[in-house]
This record gives sequence, C-alpha cells and structure tokens, in this order.
Amino acid sequence: MIHDLRYAFRSLLKTRGFTAVAVLTLAVGIGANTAIFSVAHALLLSPPDFPEPGRIMVLNETRLPQFPTYPVSGANYLDWQANVKSFETLGGARNISLTYSGGQEPQRLAAKRATASYFPVFAIPPLRGRLFSPEEDTEGGRKVTILSYALWQSLFGGQDSVLGRTFLLNGDSYEIIGVMPPGFQQGSGIQLWVPMALTANERSDDYRGAHFLEVYGRLRPGVAQAQALSELVTYNESLRKNIPTRTKVAARPSSPWPSLTTRTSAGSCRCSLAQRLACS
Repeated sequence: MIHDLRYAFRSLLKTRGFTAVAVLTLAVGIGANTAIFSVAHALLLSPPDFPEPGRIMVLNETRLPQFPTYPVSGANYLDWQANVKSFETLGGARNISLTYSGGQEPQRLAAKRATASYFPVFAIPPLRGRLFSPEEDTEGGRKVTILSYALWQSLFGGQDSVLGRTFLLNGDSYEIIGVMPPGFQQGSGIQLWVPMALTANERSDDYRGAHFLEVYGRLRPGVAQAQALSELVTYNESLRKNIPTRTKVAARPSSPWPSLTTRTSAGSCRCSLAQRLACS
C-alpha cells in the first residue's frame, strides 16, 4: 500500500501540469456540487417558515400572447380587492429605489411600496415592531418604514432601539416601525418597505393603462385555486364590457418564496428555483 502511494506521488510530480489541472478540476467540481446541494437543502429540505403556501396566488393582467403576464393597474387592483370574494386578502407592491441620507454619504436602497394588506398575504409577522396600518396606506398618510433584517443589522447593528427612530429617505423623515425576520424575501434584495399610499391618479379609471403593481392573494380556507381564478375572470370580463381599456386577467399559484421566482423558457408563467430543482 505504501509502495503504491509513493509510486503514485512520484508519477504526479513528473507531470505537474496534468496534476495541477486535475486538482483544479476536482476542486471546481466539488465546490459546484456543494453549492447546488446547499441551495437544494435550503429550498427543498429546509424551506423558510411560510404558512400554507398553497393558499397564495399571483394575480396578473394579460394583453397579448407575447406578454402573458402584466403588472396590475391600481384601479383594477382596488376593484378585485373590493369585489372578488375568493381571497381572504389581496396585497400589492411595487419596486422602487430610495436615497438614504442619514449616513456619512448618501446611499441608494432597494425598496418596495407595499399596501397595508401586502404582508398579511404571506402571514409572516415582523420580528420587531408592527406592520403598516390602513391609515398609513393612504395618500398623505404618515411616513413610516419597515426594515429588512439585513438592513437593520448593517445600519443599526440589530439594536431594538431602532423602533421609533427617524430615517431620512429622499429627503423626507420616515419613522421606523418594524423589522422583518431574516429570510423574508431575502433573495429579492429588498432592503425596506414604505406604504403604497396610492395617489388619486393611480386609483382613477384614467390610470387603468398604467400597469405597475405586483399583486398577491391569499385564498379563503377551503377555496380552490381554480375556483378563485374562475371568479376573478368572470368578474373581470363583466367589467370589461363597460371599460374597454381593461385588460384580461390571469392568475397562478405562487412559489412559497416569491422573491426567487423566474421566467420559464416558454415565458408563459413563472416557476420557483425550488420547483426547477425538483423537476430537473
């Protein structure tokens, strides 16, 4: 055994170029497999704590075959929220960027405008503080913000005293009212949330052509996804008779990790990274 090992070692020393390439190839292969297993383990074997993901659906508008999923207009979202009964709650959000000017230098932050009903769709409570109130989610409402866990740690060192502190965003003072738990939409890169507070223009019929909202819905207990989609389509088609500019509607199940969704090659729907791993 020792003789064989010595012979192998001497042979490798004689072909150092080959040995270096072989070792490098093995290192890359082992590293890649370790990374894939880590992602699969995190998403499939130890998924984030996300209550009843089967009750979550993504709602879209659709206009043309080449654009099967459109964001939703503000007026259409409010119509669905008020009249489609299959959903326990509907929430909307929109990606934006804000400038934080409370540090030594201004810093651009990835943010979301989110309705007060957005977080309840996912049924994940804040780690610290509270969520937006309906009053704060109105035009002219109080300027408040909820931080991601990562931003809380990086800017404030995880201090509980951050609640109630003011936060300068785009030159305006926002009160910090909450911190979301680690892992909530961490793959999206979102660092904080502010109230959606739809403006009068965004709520108006004249603004139905502006598609800017991501909309998620939590089904009522016992309501099937097909049943909810049928009600949504029927209601939407009835309104299209009176509002010609209204688009058609589409809906699909949401990934439990909506921040990790990505388009399929066909472009007709989205599937999560976890679903891709499971099907490959």
